[in-house]
Amino acid sequence: MKPSISLKKKFLIKNIKSLIAPSNFSEIDCSRLASFYLCPFAPTKGNAKLLYYLDKLEYLRVLFFSTLVDFLKTLRSGEIKTIKSEYVKKHSSIVVNWATKNDFDEKGNFYDKHFNISSKQCPDILWYLIYSDSVLPNIIGENLAIVFTKKKTFSLFHFKQIIIDIFKGKKKLKNLINEISDFSILSSYVYKDIENYVSEKTKKLIMPYEGQPFQNSIFHKIRSLKKDIESYGYIHSFPIGLPSNLFKRSGHPKKLIINGVSQEYCLSEYFGWSKKELSVLPSSRLKKNIKNNMKNKIFLPINFRSRTIIAKSLKDLIQYKKEFNFSKIELRNHPSCSKSNKHLNLMKDIKKIINTHDHSDRKDVINFSVFIGATGSVIEALERGIEVFHISENPVVETYDNEVWKYLRCTQISRNLFKYEKLDDNKLIMFSEDETIYKKYVY
Repeated sequence: MKPSISLKKKFLIKNIKSLIAPSNFSEIDCSRLASFYLCPFAPTKGNAKLLYYLDKLEYLRVLFFSTLVDFLKTLRSGEIKTIKSEYVKKHSSIVVNWATKNDFDEKGNFYDKHFNISSKQCPDILWYLIYSDSVLPNIIGENLAIVFTKKKTFSLFHFKQIIIDIFKGKKKLKNLINEISDFSILSSYVYKDIENYVSEKTKKLIMPYEGQPFQNSIFHKIRSLKKDIESYGYIHSFPIGLPSNLFKRSGHPKKLIINGVSQEYCLSEYFGWSKKELSVLPSSRLKKNIKNNMKNKIFLPINFRSRTIIAKSLKDLIQYKKEFNFSKIELRNHPSCSKSNKHLNLMKDIKKIINTHDHSDRKDVINFSVFIGATGSVIEALERGIEVFHISENPVVETYDNEVWKYLRCTQISRNLFKYEKLDDNKLIMFSEDETIYKKYVY
């Protein structure tokens, strides 16, 4: 008999400790190097480490692909600089977050989507922003510092710097492949840069947290600078089914803010956090009366591998839900993949499958959605009372089972198709009704 998905999850969890804290690496290297970011939802070097225990061929494929992508990205990356207003001051609280140009208004104020607050409303807080666009805002607010990477068509800048650091003994030759990564390069930069904004006045640092190397590097550095700083990571989206990226490792924040007791159980029982290190608050990002309608849709992921697996699972779902008219369900592509031929072809496949079935004698779908791939939106929809189905190419990593998670029931319909039911309200996610909830996070 093949082991169940739950047993495979527990087997993988058991091996994660050896992946994130090998004895021949320093604490700072475990914080900042790419392969220690055990991302369960994207093809990275850390993701390959996870797959080693599940599928050796897939491990080799992802390792090769991620190494190649890292090499090409490094060739197109120029020098990293921090751009700030000449009036920037030392602040008692620092918020670290991501930013794009669309997050800024015409006066240079930043709107933080994770905390639902504008930097203008909190002039006594410094925002330290990791910027992902190629063009900077025309004006930068007084309480902002923007970490900006110059984009190049071709550059050897970081390759040269890595080699120089190895010769000077600042980095190790054995880590060369790990150093050639935008994760590692960014984390090395912010590790040095963040100290420019930490002073005797600094009491707190908080960031939306995913266990990314730059995040752990910042937490590691501020603890070495000032041990009494309150450091918080905020789990802004419901974690993936097996949240290996959130396993407590070197450079972790002192506390995690989470939005439900189901998350508290998972992280404290399986991922190394004590209950004292977890603080449960209503979500600052997800509001109870949100206008975004998640009903009657098929949501595509940012990453997927097999159109065949997804198509087969959709056919299984149509057979399972014989009474539903799927012809009126809306396809929702991932926002960052609107021009991806791979995604557009998957959408064509889905439409073709739906159109081959006779829906004339079926009733309209009323409160029903399908999610494909690794996404925490599955749980948000479930908490909002929607009937939820999940198509997963890698169930061990992506799905939510009945043991690692509490207050939900998972039913496996076919090999890659799952149905979820919530067992109680407000246990998975606590939505916020308070417009000032951000104050409990950032102050």
